[in-house]
Amino acid sequence: MKKEKTQYVGSIERESITVTILLLLAASLLLTTSCSSSSKVATSNTKPSKTAAINGHGYVDLGLPSKTLWATCNVGAKKAEEYGNFYAWGETQPKNDYSWKTYTLPYEKSAADRPVQGDNGFKDKLTSCRLTGPYSMDTETMNLLPEDDAATINWGQKWSIPTQEQWSELCDTTLCRWTQQKKGFLVTSKRNGKSIFLPACGMYNGTEAPETFLNEGDSVRYDGLYWSGTLYGKNWPGNEASCLRFNTGYQRNKLPRMSSASELYLGMSIRPVAKLQE
Repeated sequence: MKKEKTQYVGSIERESITVTILLLLAASLLLTTSCSSSSKVATSNTKPSKTAAINGHGYVDLGLPSKTLWATCNVGAKKAEEYGNFYAWGETQPKNDYSWKTYTLPYEKSAADRPVQGDNGFKDKLTSCRLTGPYSMDTETMNLLPEDDAATINWGQKWSIPTQEQWSELCDTTLCRWTQQKKGFLVTSKRNGKSIFLPACGMYNGTEAPETFLNEGDSVRYDGLYWSGTLYGKNWPGNEASCLRFNTGYQRNKLPRMSSASELYLGMSIRPVAKLQE
């Protein structure tokens, strides 16, 4: 009897060891699956985030302090990588010729203080154009009015062209990475990991297409230029407006600071913004 009892107990011990091994294998498989899922989530964050929409236009909440929502594509585009339409500063419709002669906001020509060397020495004067009307030097208006905002007119009242302050906030709170396949910057929030994509669209000057500005000798440089809705300073010739400008030569991991463009007639891209409702 003692012999049979010993065999029975040994059988239980072997079964217990078998069960323990199976549990360890199951736990290992579960851990592997969990790690694989985490890897997929991390990979998905390298793409522009999918979001909700306002007036039929998608946006991304980057978790910014101002609660600004950034659109997923440019005005006139259906996808993030598309250029969309080009607009002169303060104009609401695209056109074929971007120049002072076709510029629709009221302005006046004036000779600059410094002479410019021309064919006849320094007799020629640099002619600049200053805005008049609601954006003249006599007013305090620094940001585009809704009726002159291409984002508001084309996408509805909740949308607008980013101000200089909103662009600066985006530059300060995000990291960016050049995407060669789509030719642009993937801009990712340091606050919540969500992202938008800004294609390098170039700009229109006169009637020439943006691509003509990208060739530099035997190489190609991709430029991205986006209007802000803010004048750079009313004491500058031409009432310069702020814009974001980047190119393939910019290799840092964050967007550059804002620059200015005195030629308000230039055709640039517009990436609209909206405000998160309280």
